[in-house]
Amino acid sequence: MGKEIDQSRIDEFLAAQPCAANFHFPFRLSISRAEGGAIPYGRVRIDSYYHWDGGGGRTDLHDMLGILWATSMRASGAASVSLSGYEGWCGPPELESTLLFFDQPYGSAIRESEIDAVEARLKAHTAWAGHDIIDAIRLFPKAGRRASWDEETPPSWISEIEPIIGERSGGIWTTRRNPHWSYYVSRDNTISIARFETEFRRSLRHALIFWQPDAAECMGRYALIANGLSNSVPVAVAERAVEIISQIEGRTRAKWRGPAATPDSDDILMVPLESHCIFIGKRVLVSIAAPCGRREFNGLRQQWTKQTSDLSAIFKSDVEWSWQSPVDPGRLEQLVGAVLSEEPGLQWCKPTGPSFDRDQGRDLVASWFTPPGLNQTLTKEEAETPAAPRKIIVQVKARKSSVGKSDVNDVRDMLERHGADGILLVADPIWSNDLYNYFETLAAKGCWIGLWARSDVEDRLRKHPSIAKRFSDLVTERSQP
Repeated sequence: MGKEIDQSRIDEFLAAQPCAANFHFPFRLSISRAEGGAIPYGRVRIDSYYHWDGGGGRTDLHDMLGILWATSMRASGAASVSLSGYEGWCGPPELESTLLFFDQPYGSAIRESEIDAVEARLKAHTAWAGHDIIDAIRLFPKAGRRASWDEETPPSWISEIEPIIGERSGGIWTTRRNPHWSYYVSRDNTISIARFETEFRRSLRHALIFWQPDAAECMGRYALIANGLSNSVPVAVAERAVEIISQIEGRTRAKWRGPAATPDSDDILMVPLESHCIFIGKRVLVSIAAPCGRREFNGLRQQWTKQTSDLSAIFKSDVEWSWQSPVDPGRLEQLVGAVLSEEPGLQWCKPTGPSFDRDQGRDLVASWFTPPGLNQTLTKEEAETPAAPRKIIVQVKARKSSVGKSDVNDVRDMLERHGADGILLVADPIWSNDLYNYFETLAAKGCWIGLWARSDVEDRLRKHPSIAKRFSDLVTERSQP
């Protein structure tokens, strides 16, 4: 423990680099603006006039370059990213572009007065990694080196990993020169794999130099903190990725020594994002789609009851909270309304009736400028303006242990009745697995989904202590000794 690097010093160092404000092909930052704030996001899209079509158009380019960019941003502490791809004209798994949303620490809209500083920070972190990524994959966009590819003959290692990934057809593969890799993505876009040149890991090491995580295992998940950002990864996801890397790399494979490996070692490196987890061996990169962000970290913290010295260092906070038992649902709804009123990008929020009325499950309604929700699948049109004002139904549910699927009305019917774009569920103290799975299914069908647990409310109370004072009958803070 104790490896944490002062993030402000990293930011200052990267901002001082000569090209910190420049565009670095093909990593483009964009800003969506609306009343109430702005939302930054990244986009990777390479045009076909570079003669890079093949292997699903440029699916492998959009996919791998987006993954590497997101990995570097997490490693340098810029942000923990949600990756979203929108499909090409042939349908999945073809990708026409990859989008990055910087959920930690920019999960909601940013005030207009802050956006210039945020944009400059994200540009500096992108610049830091841009050169190293391009060198590591041997991409030469302007050197007159024509790209080539083979999409007819699958890479030899694909047949070896089919039993691990559980499919035998339907994915996209290609072997390229400029950049140099062999690549495969599963037919549902949940597993992406690339095998690079032998110098890949050494070249990439410089881009990931600030990655010094603290990690511990708890209840079948890894809890991890680095650069002030928190993630949680299922152990089963790591085991699957390690098996894939070991199968492809063979006798000279990188070894798995746990989630706290750093770039200066030759061990398998694990870098979690909000929506995926990235694993890097000596020359193989595996990306597996799985919720691995702050929401999962907070959910794990909520379940954690037995304190150990390692986990205490991971889960500590300067302020702890004592809650009324049982929680008054009416007061909790009022607290959520007060917290939401301070959220950047929130244009308005109002109650729609007493908490115990038969109000069809609609407790609050809000107009909110937001990025895509939980694992939301985007259409091509939505991907052009992924951050947008949305009419959101807010439901607040309090239960003794967890809020389950049976506690929530049919969401699609509710949204249709009220002409809403999505739902934010505040589940106190936490949601159940069946409810989370249900919401994931809705998100895959295009519904905007937001999920807060008690710990998410607590995070916001730390930022707004005046709200906590107003609701001292419901929740009070106690400082740790």
